This record gives sequence, C-alpha cells and structure tokens, in this order.
Amino acid sequence: MHLGEPSGDTVEVAVAFVKECGATLLEVSPRVFDIFRGILQEGDLEYTSKCLVESLVSINFENHKAVRPELDLLDEKVTHIISLFDEIDPETSLDVFKPDPEFHQNERKYEQLKRKILGEEDTEEEDHTETDLVSLRRKIYQTITSSLNYEDAGHGPLQLIIKPGQEMELCVMILECCTEEITYRSFYGHLAHRFCLKSKAYIECFKNLFVQQYVTLHRLETNKLRIVAMFFAHVLAADALPWEVLGNIRLTEEDTTTSSRIFVKILFQELSEKLGV
Repeated sequence: MHLGEPSGDTVEVAVAFVKECGATLLEVSPRVFDIFRGILQEGDLEYTSKCLVESLVSINFENHKAVRPELDLLDEKVTHIISLFDEIDPETSLDVFKPDPEFHQNERKYEQLKRKILGEEDTEEEDHTETDLVSLRRKIYQTITSSLNYEDAGHGPLQLIIKPGQEMELCVMILECCTEEITYRSFYGHLAHRFCLKSKAYIECFKNLFVQQYVTLHRLETNKLRIVAMFFAHVLAADALPWEVLGNIRLTEEDTTTSSRIFVKILFQELSEKLGV
C-alpha cells in the first residue's frame, strides 16, 4: 500500500514497519523484499530514501527478533489444533470435583515450582538485603549522633559496624547526617578525613559521592546545598580527597545550573578561606 507510488514519507514508514516485522516476513512472505529491491533498481528515489531501503535490504534482523524475549510467553509455545469436523470429547468427567489424596504434598511441589519459575526466592533475598541495609544505616546514624567527638566516632564503633564493601553506605550517612544540621559542623568533615586516612576505599567512595552530589544539586534546598559545599571544601582542604574531583565541574552556561553555580561559589570561598589564598 505504501509503496504503490513511493515517496520519501511512504518509504520511510514502510521501512520502519518492515524492520519491526521483517524476521517474520522472511519466513512467511519473502517476496516483500523483492518489492524493495525493485524500487532500488528503478532508481527514482531520493538519496535519503535510497539509503533507508539499502539499509533494510542489507539488514539480517538479528536485532529485530520476531518476538521479543520478554514477550515470548510460555503459554504461547503450546499450540492446540482442533478441527471443526472431528468429534470432540468434552471430558465431562473433569466437571466433577475429586479430592486430591496427596493435596498437601502436591501443593508443596507447586510452591517450589512457582518460586523457581517466578524467581520469588530472589525477591525474598532482595527484601532481606534491603532490610539489612536500613538496619545498617540506622546503626551508623545512631553511632554518629551519639558520639562525643569525631575521634570517638571513628575510632571503634563504626569500624565494628562496617564490613568490606559497605564503605559507601558509611560515606553517604556521614554526609546525610551533616546536611541534617542547621549549620555546617566541622565534626563531619573531620570524621570523613579520618576515614579517608584509614583506607583508599573511603577516598574512592567520597570521590564518587562528590560526583553524585554535584549532578543532583538541583534537588537540594539552599541550606543543604551550602552545607554540602562546605563539607567537601573541608575534605579537599585537608587533602583527604584528590583535587582531580574538581574535574567534574565544567563552568559553561550549558553545563551549569543556578544550584551548581551557588555550590561552586561557596566551595571555592571556603577553600580560599581554609587555605589562606
């Protein structure tokens, strides 16, 4: 229909349509592609349309499956063919309820099979992981807020709580606790500095945290934005973080927002004051 009198628009629509169903067309009606080849040979197409058709003819449809994997349902793989002319057994015996003598045993088998197919075991594991994460953050928060000073917080309790691989959670909680204050407290900067001195893993985590915070500054209230800038200025001035993290800041009109400009201004003001520049 679209290729009766091919034009730029009709060719574009036809190519887009055939790309989606071409894998099936190759099996059931490969002559469709002869039509496209014929159009190419006639040579009456615009250059753009010609390129579209050439790309379609050369495509092997590996990236355009007949059925997407997520839509390839188990039920659709079982096909029942019934003739209208054959006698069909209605199986009326199935209309009568019969108690299963092994009901509980079969139910257990069904539950096991359901978990295997639907992956409910993985979901339960994820739920447990999420619960453990919330519990860990609560412990970190309670330890930090109940500490007399940063040396007390960083010396023992937090080290006992944090396991290898959980360093990022501690870094995130230090910054979150910091932003919950009305004004910036150097307690948190000193605490971050202390952990950076203990392990390179914490340095990497705070580097990643700097990038995460910078790209989401627009979500922060002005006061929290100020505290985040002062926190990182403290850590940078103490040489706990490498200065290369500032390479993530691009001072162009396109790459900055009102929030990021405020952040950069406060960050460098604090650095200037702390370094005596």
